[in-house]
Amino acid sequence: MMGDLTTCLKLTEDLLEEFNKGQSREELIGNINRLLDKRGALLASLKPPFSPEEQLLGKKIAALDKRLKPLLEETLLEIRQDIKQTVKKKTSMKKYINPYQSLQLNDGRFYDRKR
Repeated sequence: MMGDLTTCLKLTEDLLEEFNKGQSREELIGNINRLLDKRGALLASLKPPFSPEEQLLGKKIAALDKRLKPLLEETLLEIRQDIKQTVKKKTSMKKYINPYQSLQLNDGRFYDRKR
């Protein structure tokens, strides 16, 4: 049990270090996902009651988690903004290529095709 908590603490510290490495966003996201999966599995396996030493480790993990959460939310926000920009670029490109696609000319006129 104590080993699981120390491993979880180490994984949380590793997650915080990933943001300071200056790597590309794809690498950052891949590493974060890998570390979060490992940490999530460890956290799911933890069962109370906890000894005083384990409670101290848990408090350290919670303190680090408070520093980690805003970093993760900021990264998620950046990804969402990029997705919105990409969608906007796609729609504006389609409108540029065919500007009259969105117009529907149903004004009640009838065209005789027999002539």
